[in-house]
Amino acid sequence: MTPPAPAPALGRRLLAPLATLAGVVAAFTYVGLVDPNESGHYPVCPMYALTGLYCPGCGGLRSAHAIAHGEVATALGDNALAVVGYAAFAVVWVVWAV
Repeated sequence: MTPPAPAPALGRRLLAPLATLAGVVAAFTYVGLVDPNESGHYPVCPMYALTGLYCPGCGGLRSAHAIAHGEVATALGDNALAVVGYAAFAVVWVVWAV
């Protein structure tokens, strides 16, 4: 019988979760700095251009901006499902990292 292989080093195990977190933090930082409520910063949404209605993606972007500024009530009004998704991601990320 061969002994079990040793577990990878802590740094190597945390590389993927930390890289994912860095990407999410970078995205939220950008969206926090560049307001999606002002025109000209992001591409025009095809649904909004055709109908004048915001799509769920537009609401998700606006809710991410509100979360980056600590405005949870505004974020819930923009896209409540996205806010639930942010919270679910946080829980899943912590479980993954631990």
